[in-house]
Amino acid sequence: MSEKRNEKAGTTKREGKVYLVGAGPGNPGLMTVRAMECLKEADVIVYDRLVGKAVLEKRKATCECIYAGKEVGEKSMAQEEINELLIKLAEEGQVVVRLKGGDPFLFGRGGEEAVALRAHSIPFEVVPGASSALAVPLAAGIPLTHRGVSSSVAIATGHEDPSKGDCSVRWDALARAADTLVILMGIGNLEKIVAKLMGGGRAAETPVAVIREGTTSEQEVVVSTLQNVASEVRRLEVKPPAVIVVGEVVRLREQIVESGNAPLKGKRVLVTRPAGQARELSRLLRAAGAEPIELPLIGIVPVENDGPLREAMSGIDSFDWVIFTSANGVRLADEALRALPSSREGGLASRLRGVKVAAVGPGTARAARELGLDVAFVPKRYSAGSLAEEFPEKVEGLRVLLLRAEEASPALGGGMRRYGAHVEEVAVYRVEPLKDNGELRRMLEGGEVNVVTLTSSSAVRSLFKRVGKSAREATNNVQVACLGHVTAGTFRELMGRDPDIRARVYTMAGLVQAMIDFENSHGTMSQ
Repeated sequence: MSEKRNEKAGTTKREGKVYLVGAGPGNPGLMTVRAMECLKEADVIVYDRLVGKAVLEKRKATCECIYAGKEVGEKSMAQEEINELLIKLAEEGQVVVRLKGGDPFLFGRGGEEAVALRAHSIPFEVVPGASSALAVPLAAGIPLTHRGVSSSVAIATGHEDPSKGDCSVRWDALARAADTLVILMGIGNLEKIVAKLMGGGRAAETPVAVIREGTTSEQEVVVSTLQNVASEVRRLEVKPPAVIVVGEVVRLREQIVESGNAPLKGKRVLVTRPAGQARELSRLLRAAGAEPIELPLIGIVPVENDGPLREAMSGIDSFDWVIFTSANGVRLADEALRALPSSREGGLASRLRGVKVAAVGPGTARAARELGLDVAFVPKRYSAGSLAEEFPEKVEGLRVLLLRAEEASPALGGGMRRYGAHVEEVAVYRVEPLKDNGELRRMLEGGEVNVVTLTSSSAVRSLFKRVGKSAREATNNVQVACLGHVTAGTFRELMGRDPDIRARVYTMAGLVQAMIDFENSHGTMSQ
């Protein structure tokens, strides 16, 4: 961020900037890369009602959030006040993100804010977002155009009362102007809109879809006809936000949507992996139709006394085998090696050319291969205790370097020693439970999640520590999915019961598949 010099005072002042950002239709995975970059940079986020909590969680820890949403029937911040707030924050030198649902310029009044910022010479950037008018029907399986069915689309706001004489939307003209009509913010005026469209010549039997909470795991779709849709919405008590689609394209949904494509649809899944490591599991859950909610239970930090690690890295090429037990160990060992003054040739890939590498688990192996290592052995059973039994050569006499977590089980080192290996165990990192503000307890006791995923014993212990004595009762209200028998054993020890779901293939894909298999066989994941 640039600075301006105050010649009179002889000081410099940080120059503020405003980003007018579209947050997309609701699912945080549908935000643009540029939008995510802006959130990470922001000092302050001024957000609207349609911006979900999961989107706001992408901000940096020190960022302040200011709600500027407009609630129906309630007093809200006027647009002029929002403009003044953005100008004030920027003039204070803040980096401000004005965050809006969908696209900032499509019924988002972003144009008005841009004009106000320009009038006050405030630097700003517009970041487009995927409009709910386009993305929500798509997520519901409704193409807005289709050869032989629809060649034109009109988008209108339903927020204005059609019965008022000064309504700017000409519903009678729209009824005939486009094959497909998309209406935003129209639930409150739906009966009047329907009357105007039918009065303008739209057929009473025209199919209509009302899509609530589109693109999220809470998505609901009501399909009816123009004549009956208002009464159907009233009967089902459909609440905003919702997108309304009018047109023959709605009939195509039956041919496009298959429930088998989203076996975990409607499930809210708590992802407890450390920050920066939840991405793969969250991606797989979204692909299966679930909504991942990321709440790390543990953090990965370097060991406080790194003397043994530095010494081991200095002589790492003198071992016969180097064994990694986690992707964290691979990454941090590489960083430790590169930090040595004598390491002129780079990291692990350059120093382990004559050393064999073993990895406990496919995730660990993938992390090693990404650094250019040739992984010679991955045990069939992805646990530390099984590695010694499946080792591909005679263990007796081998010099082995075992790189592990500070709290790791002694099973692997002890097993290798029993077979006659000379094992040097070195801690690369330690696992520490993260501080809790009561959010985890609230989620569990409030029924905000359906499934809790636990991928390590450390995560189980952190869960138990956070929720306390009521942990057993709280976890009885949700389905618990554990990765592997060790994690499941720790859960059983602390909670007094078996987890509901246990992945026997020790990968993130294996965990999601276990959840799908459980759903298919039981169909009892909490709603």
